[in-house]
Parts: sequence; C-alpha cells; structure tokens
Amino acid sequence: MPQQVLPDEDDFAFLKKELEKLGFREITGVEFYNQFKRLKLKAPRRRLGKEVGFMFYANGLTVFVWTTWLRKEKRARKEDAAWVLITEGGEAPYFSHPIHRTKNFIRNLLCQAWIARWRILHRPLCPECSQFMQIVRGKGVKSRYWSCLNIGEHESKRPVRLSWDHGLPPKAKKYVDDLRKKRAAFRAKQRKAGKPAPQKIFERKPWKKSKTG
Repeated sequence: MPQQVLPDEDDFAFLKKELEKLGFREITGVEFYNQFKRLKLKAPRRRLGKEVGFMFYANGLTVFVWTTWLRKEKRARKEDAAWVLITEGGEAPYFSHPIHRTKNFIRNLLCQAWIARWRILHRPLCPECSQFMQIVRGKGVKSRYWSCLNIGEHESKRPVRLSWDHGLPPKAKKYVDDLRKKRAAFRAKQRKAGKPAPQKIFERKPWKKSKTG
C-alpha cells in the first residue's frame, strides 16, 4: 500500500470547487439527518464527526461522493477511504473500490466522480423498448452492466444487456481500464505469493435499518 497522504484544507477547498463545477452539491446536515430518520438507519460502527458528502442527480439515479473530510474538525479521518456510489430508490447498485488517501487522492476521487456522473447523465435507453436500463451486478465482486428485463416489450423476448462502459469517452475508458489492469496485476502478485488479495468490499460493513418497537 502506498504511503498515506491525508488531504489538507486547501485540497478539500479545491475538491469542493471542482465538484461544484460539475454540478455536485454538498449534502446538508438536515438532509443527512432526515435520510437517517426516514430510513431508520443505524451506523455499522461508532463514527466521530460528520463527513462531508456531495451528490448529483440525473435520469433517476444519484451519485454520492463521500470524502472522509470532517468539516467541523477541518481534517480528514485518519482511518477511512473515500467512496463514490450510484443509488436508485434507496438502493446502491454501484459502489466504487475504496479510494485511498495517497499522493493522487484528489485526482482519483475527481476522476471517479466525473465518470459516475457521466454514466448517469448518459444512462442508456433499451434499444428495444426505449426504457431506462438498470444497473445490474455481474459475476465478479465489482462487475456491473446495464440491463433491461422488460422482455414483454422486446421483439426478441429476451433481456437486453449493454457493457457497463457503454459509450464511455476514450479518455475515461482508458482511466478505468488502467485501474482494472493494476488491480488484476496486484491480485496475480498476491496469488503467486500465496497471499489472499484484500477485498475491501467484503470488509465494508453496511449501514443497517434499526429495529422498531
């Protein structure tokens, strides 16, 4: 793991400015509280401080960017990672790999936020029934693709699938391909050394709905 480099106030100010240029807005404390109250959510572990998050909505999907930055304390959490996720109807069909606070943290977070934003802005329509396609989990832990199961309206009477990278601009496609190659190379190295490759997606404890009386 590369050396940790936590963002400072200037880094966060730059991140905030760039996200707002893309149309993201900061999630307010009231929104955060109301969402927890409405869904009766319970945190997986005790978390000190309120983390700054941003959101962007388009075509029925919402991108959330969690930054690890604590506004009141004016610092990042020491043990954490940033995440980019896409939600629909209270569910999160897409979660990024953890974005670690290393030398290129701000750039990587902005790149992944930009790509997630692009995906929902260009959410594909089914070529057979013209309905929005859904994000579906593939066989791999982080594998995703676009799918339409509205087979009653399909001439083929079959589900329609498109690549998760469908239409992605070349520069963005190269970025995600390079990340995948690095992860694949790391997993291969770990296997060769007889070590299991860490899977943060399995370690991440989900937010749960608390029990009601």
